[in-house]
Amino acid sequence: MDRTAIAVYLLEHPIRKLFSNPHPSINPANSRALSRPAGGPDAHQDFHDTSHQPFKAPSAWGCYNTLSWAIAQLPDDMLEPKIGLILPPTLTLMDDFEPAWRGRGCWILRGWVGRFPTDLTKRMGLDRLLLDSAIHTLSLHANPPLPHALPLALDLVAKTTTGVKRAEKLSEIFDKSFVKGWTYAPPGLEGRPVLINIARQLGLMCDVMEVGIVRWLKASSHTPFEGYS
Repeated sequence: MDRTAIAVYLLEHPIRKLFSNPHPSINPANSRALSRPAGGPDAHQDFHDTSHQPFKAPSAWGCYNTLSWAIAQLPDDMLEPKIGLILPPTLTLMDDFEPAWRGRGCWILRGWVGRFPTDLTKRMGLDRLLLDSAIHTLSLHANPPLPHALPLALDLVAKTTTGVKRAEKLSEIFDKSFVKGWTYAPPGLEGRPVLINIARQLGLMCDVMEVGIVRWLKASSHTPFEGYS
């Protein structure tokens, strides 16, 4: 049995079973984004009930590594026909209420979203769904930090937006990831990892926004690291 066949088996059986709870933002019939959550505004809260999260059970330890490996074995032309097996577990992880699981979801998505056709991403409504999830992860300012969440968000912006929409999304990322991070980071030692992560990622944001970063200089001109040396 070759790797592709093994990967398909893993996605169709153990992974599907562990992530069997339908994501409220995805149509289970075609994996397209829904305009509103299935089950109403409280659907996401019910979705995160631990009794509906078998992927967190001790017996499922490391399942996210299996998911990542299986997706990586699929040829590019198999991603679309297998998206119903790939997207639900990825987005389930990305939308989890625990930052560590969200980080694993971001890591998995970054491994395959660049191979998925951009036009299909937009037609299925996944551009908004995935980017909003990544930006929300940035706004949480997890401790320990999730340094791979920002590169993912920027990849999604570059892949799915242009013109004014791209500028708006970059501004949203800068505000939620940097400005609010500096403003609301916990004081003392507890906030140090958050601020260090922000400082390390500022260079990446400057490379992306180029001269557009100037508009944020006033917001970032205070000294958030005072007392953290």
